[in-house]
Amino acid sequence: MKDLSKTPTDKLITWYINAIASTSCLGHFKREQNEFFASKYAEELESRNVKTDGLYQSLRDKAQFNGEGSW
Repeated sequence: MKDLSKTPTDKLITWYINAIASTSCLGHFKREQNEFFASKYAEELESRNVKTDGLYQSLRDKAQFNGEGSW
């Protein structure tokens, strides 16, 4: 995974919600990779004082299955 420290916050949020939306896929490896990506995006967001609790739920309508930032 690339260094996320220079990624704009709005892009990280998009990647985070898309990775979570893509964890519902049937392939175990793909699901695990999206869970991993989402956790890394969450770590970076939290380091920027962006709370991730409830973030996906509040932006679920904008999330895209297999969208940018998912595996």
